[in-house]
Amino acid sequence: MSKRHTPLVTRNVFNPEKQVQRIVADKLALEESKKRDLANDWGINKTSLAGIEKKFNYPVKSWLMHQSKKRRRVISVLDLGCGEGTLGRDLRFFGGKKLRVVGSTVKKSKKNLYHNYDKIYEGDFSELQLKESFDCIISNCGGTFHTKQVTKMVSKVIDSLRVGGVAIVNFNRKEISIAELVELLNQSGLKPNLNYRFSPNCNQLIIMKTKKHLPK
Repeated sequence: MSKRHTPLVTRNVFNPEKQVQRIVADKLALEESKKRDLANDWGINKTSLAGIEKKFNYPVKSWLMHQSKKRRRVISVLDLGCGEGTLGRDLRFFGGKKLRVVGSTVKKSKKNLYHNYDKIYEGDFSELQLKESFDCIISNCGGTFHTKQVTKMVSKVIDSLRVGGVAIVNFNRKEISIAELVELLNQSGLKPNLNYRFSPNCNQLIIMKTKKHLPK
């Protein structure tokens, strides 16, 4: 006797009420992030490059060097939510002239190590008018601290990646559910495992952009 298969039901994961609640929470978090930037209170972002590799289980150093040799040009890296600038310092020390290191922060802090960056973008990342794209984007903090809407931030990350680029993003599941994030990634033309994967605890996301033009 053949087994009966229950058809899959596609559920719309968008919840208007939840979205409104998230926008309000994001606005409060954005104001908090400005205070923390000014006070140089970004202990969460003191992670070194080696710490990023361990946290995301991804060989960032070897990937950057491989890309530099493969493409025979300077590799551009965006430190999204540069905080105290620890990662920028490590990238500068590690890559030297082979890397162009760019930082993004909600509000500049007088105590930040900005001398390690070639350029600093200031403001809500999702609203920034970027005049360049990047080979690698690293965000060690959750998206709430850098934008009013997490979904818009993720879309901005995808759009800002060059072909062959990699984005390594840490996010908070209180800000966006896995279902919403997967839906957004799939709508962007990204495929599981081929173009993106989550860490075992599902708090880290790695995006690998292999297509030149992705659907909006």
